[in-house]
Amino acid sequence: KNKRKEMKILVASDDERKINEIKNILKEYEIISLKESGIELNAEEIGQTFEQNSKIRAMGLAKYTKEIVLAYSEGLWIDCLDGFPGIKTYRILGKDATDEERNAYLLRQLEGKDIYQRIAEVVTAVTVIRDGEIYTATGEIEGYIAEEPKGRNGIGFEPIFDARGGKTLAEMGTFEKNRISSLKKAIKKLQRYKVL
Repeated sequence: KNKRKEMKILVASDDERKINEIKNILKEYEIISLKESGIELNAEEIGQTFEQNSKIRAMGLAKYTKEIVLAYSEGLWIDCLDGFPGIKTYRILGKDATDEERNAYLLRQLEGKDIYQRIAEVVTAVTVIRDGEIYTATGEIEGYIAEEPKGRNGIGFEPIFDARGGKTLAEMGTFEKNRISSLKKAIKKLQRYKVL
């Protein structure tokens, strides 16, 4: 009998798409969102890196449970802006700004820049805490910032991130997107190290 199927992973997120993606990658586990766990997580992301922020969230959640916990921190790293917006990707215009406003703001920063100056990465750090041990891995997708938002199948910065195939993440279907996902790359590293 597959013992792992009985194992639960509590994920420090309520983002439905990410939860579904994690379920697809870690099929042998029961994946539980924050809402399903009934835990209210107040872990302020005050780290200086994606790794630190994913660790802060994971440790915040681990206080409430003995189950395996998983947390991630993700953002956009634009080379010519010295990595901006980085860990502040979802906070650059304050917490009430919309995705559209943030994306328009980033596009203005890159006005007049050619494709080589628009090189960027999506970075996702994943931290897993299991039996009191903390493990962190990072995954990246390389691409560049498109000149305008394209596609309807995206959230956050996905309409402006071109994953080098001439398509933004928001123009890709879920299957295609999940195949190149930085979240998946980070989780796969943890699987290779037998953490999961």
